[in-house]
Amino acid sequence: MVRTSERRLNWKRGDAVEATVVESVSQSEFIVRYGGIATDPAARLMRVRNETGRHLALGEVVMLRVIEVDPLRFQYIESALDRRRRGRIDVSV
Repeated sequence: MVRTSERRLNWKRGDAVEATVVESVSQSEFIVRYGGIATDPAARLMRVRNETGRHLALGEVVMLRVIEVDPLRFQYIESALDRRRRGRIDVSV
C-alpha cells in the first residue's frame, strides 16, 4: 500500500493505490483522490479512464494497481464482494 506521504513519482509497478472517486467527468472518465482525505493537504487528484465497463459511484473507494510508471497506468483491483457477486468459478478438468 502506498503511504500518504509518498508521491506519485515514487510508485513502482505492482504498488497498490487506494483512491476515492470524487467526480464523474464522463461515462468512462473519473477524478479520484489519493494519498489522504479531502481536507488533507497531501491528498492529490488524478483523472483516470475507466475501461472496466463497471460504473463507479461518487465516494466509492477503489483499489488500483500500478501496471506502468511512464506513462502512468493502473489496473482496477476488484473487491472480494464484487468477485462473489459475479459468481465466477474456476474449474480444472
